[in-house]
Amino acid sequence: MSCKDLLVYLDPTAAGTARLEVAVALAASHGAHLKGLPISGQSQHRKAASEAKTTGELFTQRTAAAGISSEWLTTAAGERADALIRHAHCSDLVVVGQPGGGASVPHLAQQLIMEAGRPVLVIPYAGRFPAIGSRVLVALTGGKEATRAARAVHDALPLLSVARQVALVEVVAGASAATGGKELCPDLHGHLQRHGVHPFFDRVAAGGYSVADVLLNRAFDGGFDLLVMGANIHSSTPGAGLGPVTEQILRQMTLPVLMSH
Repeated sequence: MSCKDLLVYLDPTAAGTARLEVAVALAASHGAHLKGLPISGQSQHRKAASEAKTTGELFTQRTAAAGISSEWLTTAAGERADALIRHAHCSDLVVVGQPGGGASVPHLAQQLIMEAGRPVLVIPYAGRFPAIGSRVLVALTGGKEATRAARAVHDALPLLSVARQVALVEVVAGASAATGGKELCPDLHGHLQRHGVHPFFDRVAAGGYSVADVLLNRAFDGGFDLLVMGANIHSSTPGAGLGPVTEQILRQMTLPVLMSH
């Protein structure tokens, strides 16, 4: 597994600059090519063009300073949505901002998670994250959502393989849960070990809280800098939106989250 082709969507905000820092750091650490694409939001055409130019100049400066291979992409007026998905299809990982932050397009992250077919790394609109992936929390789920969790683990392997610590956590209903070990998911343990990843396992009792709250609290208490999870949906019906756990994580996230669908 490798991560050699990254795509980052940028806007002219402090959150956009923080997102660029994350993307540049990832590209440098993985020897990857980094593509940048401007997010115009709802700006008028002339203003959007000026913002894209400014953002492109910053992208060029930062990637040149880091000595990484890079490419600044542009889109024609009116083709933003198509361009987002088209460029995402040809990338190993897509970096985008948390919905609702500054100039970010409100539904961009959701659209990419649902349609890109690639892992999406969502960066919070508040805070700075110059380096991520040292301590990674992976959310495990059972039942029909297990497939998406497995896909997220597979998509995150390039990051997991260089992490200092990886925790696989299952949130269970009720007020108590047995502390986990290899018995929680022995097949996954062996699979990850063959990729050079040596995780520890844990079960966390929800205790009446939502799964999203438990995961975010566990990530904060454990000092994790990346959350990996499968993105759940309301149903398999065409046009269905993201499920409640994914939506709450996107609203309340305090650390970068890699999602796969």
